[in-house]
Amino acid sequence: MAESPNGRKGLVEPTELVAWLREHLPATGRLVSDSRRVGKGDAFFALHGRRQDGSTFIAQAVQQGAAAVVVAIPAQACQAEDAAEGDVAQAEHAACGNFDYFKNLPTLPAGIQVPVCYVPCLGTQLGALADEYYDHPSQVLDVVAVTGTNGKTSTTHWIAQGVNDRLARAGEAQAVDANTPSRPAAGASTQRPAEFAGLVIALDGDADAAMQPARGRGVVIGTNGVGTPGALEYIGLTTPDPLTLQTLFQRFRADTEAPVGVVAMEASSIGLVQGRMQGTCIHTAVFTNLTRDHLDYHGSMQAYGAAKVGLFSWPTLQAAVVNLGDPLATEIIEVLHRHPAAPRIIGYWVNNAHGAPQAGQADAAFQAMDDDARARLRRFYELAMRCDEVLELALDRDSGQHVLMMFPGSVVKTLLQLPEAGADPVALASGEGAVHARQQRLQAMFRNVATLRLNVLGRFNMENALAAAGAWRSLGWNFPAIVEGLHQLHPVPGRMEIVGLPAAHVSGECEAAPAAAISSIACPLVVVDYAHTPDALTNVLTALRDIASQRGGQLCCVFGAGGNRDRGKRPEMARAVEAVADRVVVTSDNPRDEDPAQIIADVCQGLSQPAWRTEADRRVAIGAAIAQAAPADVVLIAGKGRETTQEIAGVFHPFSDPEIAAQALVSHWAVDTREVPHA
Repeated sequence: MAESPNGRKGLVEPTELVAWLREHLPATGRLVSDSRRVGKGDAFFALHGRRQDGSTFIAQAVQQGAAAVVVAIPAQACQAEDAAEGDVAQAEHAACGNFDYFKNLPTLPAGIQVPVCYVPCLGTQLGALADEYYDHPSQVLDVVAVTGTNGKTSTTHWIAQGVNDRLARAGEAQAVDANTPSRPAAGASTQRPAEFAGLVIALDGDADAAMQPARGRGVVIGTNGVGTPGALEYIGLTTPDPLTLQTLFQRFRADTEAPVGVVAMEASSIGLVQGRMQGTCIHTAVFTNLTRDHLDYHGSMQAYGAAKVGLFSWPTLQAAVVNLGDPLATEIIEVLHRHPAAPRIIGYWVNNAHGAPQAGQADAAFQAMDDDARARLRRFYELAMRCDEVLELALDRDSGQHVLMMFPGSVVKTLLQLPEAGADPVALASGEGAVHARQQRLQAMFRNVATLRLNVLGRFNMENALAAAGAWRSLGWNFPAIVEGLHQLHPVPGRMEIVGLPAAHVSGECEAAPAAAISSIACPLVVVDYAHTPDALTNVLTALRDIASQRGGQLCCVFGAGGNRDRGKRPEMARAVEAVADRVVVTSDNPRDEDPAQIIADVCQGLSQPAWRTEADRRVAIGAAIAQAAPADVVLIAGKGRETTQEIAGVFHPFSDPEIAAQALVSHWAVDTREVPHA
C-alpha cells in the first residue's frame, strides 16, 4: 500500500473503500461531501469539483467532527502517459495500475488526527459505493424518478401528495363502521357520460380490484427541497450528489415513526450524465417533455435528449410512464421494448384536438382536424399500441370538466382493426362510421372512465397531473383510486401560485378560492411560476392569456434569465414572452457571476419592440409591474418560483418572489396577505 503525503493512511482502491469506512466510522456515520453538513462521526469526502477542491475544507470538516477523510484523486493526477490522448476514461483505467498517484496532490493540513485515505478512479462510483455502505436503502423504497425539461417539480409533488392523501383517507376509513357503505369522491363519477359515448373509453379487467396496501408516506427530492410536501428541507440541487442521495434514502428507510414508502425524485439531465443516481434502485421512470434547456452543459438537443432517454435503460426499472404527446416518446418506447426486464409501459396523453364529440359525430370531428392535429393523433395511436396501458384525458371545453380514460394499449389496435403494421390509423379512423362502429362493438366491455374537474391551471399542468396518475398506476393503484387522487390535487408552491389567496387555498383546503381570485377584479391577479425556458413561458402565459381575457384585462410578464447558463435561450425566452404577453418587463433572475446588464441585453435581442420596462433590480421590477397594472390585469412573475435566494456575484441574498409580490399588493392595492404563507 502506497503512502499518502501525511504518512497516515495510504491508497485504498474503490473496491476496498466500503470496508475501510466501516472500520473507521461508527454505525451512525454518514458519508458527506459538503463540509458544512459534516457531523460527529461522519466521513468527509474531499472531492475535486469543477469550481472547488474539497481538500481545502478538510480542516473544517475535522473540526466539525469528521471521524475519517476520503480524498478522491482527481483524474488529471493519475493519468498514465501511454493513455490515448483525450480519452479520460481510458486514462483513469490505465492509471489504476499505476501507484504514482500522489504527484501534485495537496498537502494535508497540519494536525489532522483522523484516518485519511486516498482513492483513485472514484468518479461515478460514488453512488454505488454509498449504496453498498448503507446496505442498499433504496431497495426497500418505491423510487419514482421523473425526468423532463418542464413539470418535474409539479409531478413529483403530486405523486407524493396523492400517496399521503390516500394514507390519510385509509386512516379515516379505519374509524368508520365496516357496514357503512363507502361514498364516491365528490365531483367524480365512474359512470360514462352519454355525451362521451363516441370516444375511446377503456377496458380493464381489474377496475374494481383491491389496490396493493400502502407501504408508507410519500416524500419528494427535487428543486424545492427534500421531505414531505409542505415541509421541505432545501438542499440546493434538483438531483443531489450521490452521497447525499444515498444518505437521504438511508434516512427515509430508518424513519420508523413515519415510515416512507414512496420517494418521488426529480432526475435532472445533468444529474443523469454525472451519475448522481448510480446505485439507486428505481422502480418507475417518468418522462414529461423535452424542450430547450441546459445546452450550455449538453451542447446540443440530441445530447440533452439522450441524457433523458438514458433513465429508461435503468436496470432495476419495473415500470415507465411516458408522455405520448412528446416526440421523444418514440425513442423512449423503443428503448423500453429492448429493456431486458420488460418494464410495464404506461402512456399518457391530454387530448383536446376534437373536444367531446357526441355519439355518431366522431368521424366528422376527425375529418375536421388540421394536418398537425392528424399527425399528433397518428403518433398517439402508433405509440399507444406499444404501451401496456394508456391514460387519456379528454377536455370538454363547454362544461370545463375532463374525462379520464384508462385502457390497455392493445385496445387501440383492436378498435381500429389495423389490417397491417404500416397502416395509417388516422386514415382508418376517418372512414365513414369507422370509429363509432368499432366502439359500439366494444362498448359492453368498456370501463374505467370518469368525469372530474382538475384544480389546476393550464394544459401543461393537466399533463403533469396525468404523469402523476401514471406513477400511481405503476405503484398498484386501481382506477377509482386514481380518480380520487386527481380530484384531491392542490397547487404546488411556486408553480402557477396565486399570490394573495388565503392560507386555506395554499394548503388545498379551499376549492372556491381559485375561482374567486380569478374572477375578482379588485386588484391585479398576481401569479408566480418557475417557468424559465421558452416552452415553459409559452405554456404558462397561454394559460394566463385566457384568464386575462375573461377578466377584461391585459397580461404582463416579469422575467429574466439565469447567469452562467445557456445564453442561446435568452432571446428565445423574450420571443416567447412577447408573442403572448401585452407588457414585457425584463429583469434579473440569478445572475450568478455574470453582469446583470449583459444578461438583460441578451434577452432583449429577442424582442421586436422595446420592453415596457427593463430593470436589473428584481424587487423594483416586481413592484413596478404590480403598481402600474390595472385591477383587471394579470401579472406573471416567472423564473424563480419558490426559491428563497438570489445569487449575485457568487453571494446568496434572501429573496422570495411570493413575498415581494405580496408586499407590493399590500403597498399599492391594500390587499391583506397576512394569512398567505411564504417561503
